[in-house]
Amino acid sequence: MKHLQEIGVEITVRLYLEHPLSRDELKVLQSHLDLPVKEWIRTQDKEYKNMIKGRNFSESEMLDLLVQQPKLMQRPIVKFGKRAVVARDIKALTSFNLE
Repeated sequence: MKHLQEIGVEITVRLYLEHPLSRDELKVLQSHLDLPVKEWIRTQDKEYKNMIKGRNFSESEMLDLLVQQPKLMQRPIVKFGKRAVVARDIKALTSFNLE
């Protein structure tokens, strides 16, 4: 986020652990990320290991799990227009061509 602010991009932060996304919001986010849900799940998290690891869930079931356990979602996720990226690495932001 600091990088975005430094180049003058106005950002809005949603603390989704305090204000979880609804299933509908997650579905929209999924379309903006253009990734399977399993690609934006925190696989090192204890809840992942207890609830998901080794099991086969549908995309719909994975969205339901994120509604129940929002902390399983990778962060930060940066959305710009109708696109989004998991921005754990600053390089992920280059796809937005913001500079």
